[in-house]
Amino acid sequence: MSREYYQQKKVLLQQCLRFGEEIASSLEEWESISAILTEREALIAQLNELEQNTKEEIKAALTHAMKEELDQTIKLILEFDQNTISLMRKEQENIITSLKTNIQEQKTIQYGASTQPSSGRLMNYGL
Repeated sequence: MSREYYQQKKVLLQQCLRFGEEIASSLEEWESISAILTEREALIAQLNELEQNTKEEIKAALTHAMKEELDQTIKLILEFDQNTISLMRKEQENIITSLKTNIQEQKTIQYGASTQPSSGRLMNYGL
């Protein structure tokens, strides 16, 4: 029975890691991230359900090597998530900087256009 629990949890964790990789590779295609996150949330719900429905005796019966492998996978997922969050923040900062630059350029263009008189003659002082 503990072997079944181990196999199920291992498969779910590997799928969770795969979703993390998909998110990281889709940062520039942010429209697809929502669907990936929805699938990942469903997977996390399955993991929670597995944990709640598995008796403590079964979890305790896992070998040290099995527990270590599951823990290492979880740590890898967490590290991957932290790196993805960092990349998302950098991408967000780049977008904000780009927007600020664009707004400033638009203001400059509008200012240049508004300095031209709307009626009357332009005076050329021999420049």
